[in-house]
Amino acid sequence: MRKISLVADTSALVSLASASLLSLVLSEFDVVVTDIVVGELDAMSTFDDTHGRAATRGFGKY
Repeated sequence: MRKISLVADTSALVSLASASLLSLVLSEFDVVVTDIVVGELDAMSTFDDTHGRAATRGFGKY
């Protein structure tokens, strides 16, 4: 069965990673992100806070 594709922005990926749901979403959907989102996740991953840690988890998937 073909997965549904969806486009995710930075905020969505960080929110999903913060709630420990990113792996589930990635297993169920074909998630597409732009180079800009990857760059934003990379920059955000340097923050020493909840969002930075979530961005690190999100960025590691791409």
